[in-house]
Amino acid sequence: MNRKVDFWGGVCIALLAVSTACFSLIYVKNHHAVCFSLAITCGTFTYHTAMRFAMGWVVGRHQVPVNPQGRWFRPHPWEPGLYAHLGVKRWKHRVPSYKPYDMHGDLQAVVMQMCRNELAHEVMAILSFVPLLFCLFCDDPVANLPVFLITSVLAAVADLIPVILQRYNRPRLQRLLRRRQQKAGSK
Repeated sequence: MNRKVDFWGGVCIALLAVSTACFSLIYVKNHHAVCFSLAITCGTFTYHTAMRFAMGWVVGRHQVPVNPQGRWFRPHPWEPGLYAHLGVKRWKHRVPSYKPYDMHGDLQAVVMQMCRNELAHEVMAILSFVPLLFCLFCDDPVANLPVFLITSVLAAVADLIPVILQRYNRPRLQRLLRRRQQKAGSK
């Protein structure tokens, strides 16, 4: 993982955590609603940022075993229609890549990394809903639920975009890989 990204990510998480603690303490002492909102906002951002860095560390540090031919990663017949409906071809090049250097080199390794990235983003999309539990610590959980629900849904959607891109691009790379293997086998 890129040391610069790790460093600044750590700084960001630390600042968010300190901000959460400060706003929480001010709220406990003075009961200002604004401080409560800021504590919730900073706490939610801290969680989402730390969770994503942790997942990046797990996927980057440990070569999570995946099977690109496995049932989970196989394309479904309905996917091309979904991608056409979503207009993936029009916007896919605008989505930034966190570590584009992971996608150079051996085609089989690229396909494996795409599967790992897809899996990581699927897990992060699910974990995006953990902050819903935070509203249990609020004075009025029902009143605060919409804020937590909206941020969780938006975070999950942000994680599903890379999943869509991985699933959109991987079948073409797998076809190219098969052609190369067949060509090499026929020599």
